Amino acid sequence: MIGLCDDLDADRSIRMQNPNIKYIIFFDLGEIIATVFVGIVTAPFKLKYFWKILNGLGRMDLILAPHYSTVDERRRCLITIASTLTVISSILIYDVILWSLNTSQLSVFLQRFTTLYITYFLVFVQQIPFCFFARLIRRRIEGLNYALDLGLTTVQKNNVNNQWVSCVKSRNYKNAKSVDVFSYDRLNDFMKLVEETDDVVEAVNDFCSVHTLLILLSCLLHLVVTPYFVLLEVTNRGYVPFIILLIALAVVHIARLITIVETCQRCCDEYQRTVNLALKLLTCELLPEVKEQVEILTVQLSSKKIKFTSFGMIKISRSILTAFGGSVTTFLVILLQYGGLRGNVFNTEK
Repeated sequence: MIGLCDDLDADRSIRMQNPNIKYIIFFDLGEIIATVFVGIVTAPFKLKYFWKILNGLGRMDLILAPHYSTVDERRRCLITIASTLTVISSILIYDVILWSLNTSQLSVFLQRFTTLYITYFLVFVQQIPFCFFARLIRRRIEGLNYALDLGLTTVQKNNVNNQWVSCVKSRNYKNAKSVDVFSYDRLNDFMKLVEETDDVVEAVNDFCSVHTLLILLSCLLHLVVTPYFVLLEVTNRGYVPFIILLIALAVVHIARLITIVETCQRCCDEYQRTVNLALKLLTCELLPEVKEQVEILTVQLSSKKIKFTSFGMIKISRSILTAFGGSVTTFLVILLQYGGLRGNVFNTEK
């Protein structure tokens, strides 16, 4: 923040030489610092929810073993994270190179903005846990759906053949552990899994509440300011490499928003598939004891609609994309009226 305040002075400014938009640049960059600072300060108070998430995921795995290779899943996640951070690092390095070539005061530039670039990188790092936890939850719901789908296929096949379905009461058949058999205890396990899923989702919402809110606000702010800077540079025939940088940053922020929204949406869609499978199972011929358990499971699934939120104020789903689209358009028009299209952000005269 001290570096940004020093750069506000137009006579010796590096990034804020245009007096018409220097405060827009200040708030654009200052938001990055605020996001990381608040996230770090609040993190220790959220650790109880972190342990709740890990314990809940562990209990879910004990109830129903993963139906996929955990080694492949871990490798896939690591490759995705490494690729994402590599792209972000490349764009930030490109940004540093452009601005360092534009100034004759390289040491002053590094003194003012090195910390800013580090915090900019950390903004993207802060988003990873929320998306990662949402993915872990979805994978476990997929395991539940896999078991339900196999059992439903067996039930439907037996009904077609006019046979009594392979659903047994486990206190009479202790060894009924097949994945395609619905036993009394197995359905109880499914209900426990649904309860654990709801608890873990709530813990994720509580653990990432501040981070998620700031990340969404960060996406909104950057999706307003960055296109404005692009229009400013294009209108005034600005420096082409800098225009390319701004377009790349705009694409990255759009990708940030879509990633967090789609991760949550896919998890909720998978949970809705669980509800649909349970409803289909109700239409099948089942033993009375098992049918009663399926009815309870269906009621439980219908009443516990999981959702990812930030402080319960913002529901993260695809509907947020349309809301952001309208907000970005509105604020962009306000910026154009306030700042106009005079001057450049990146001054190549030096």
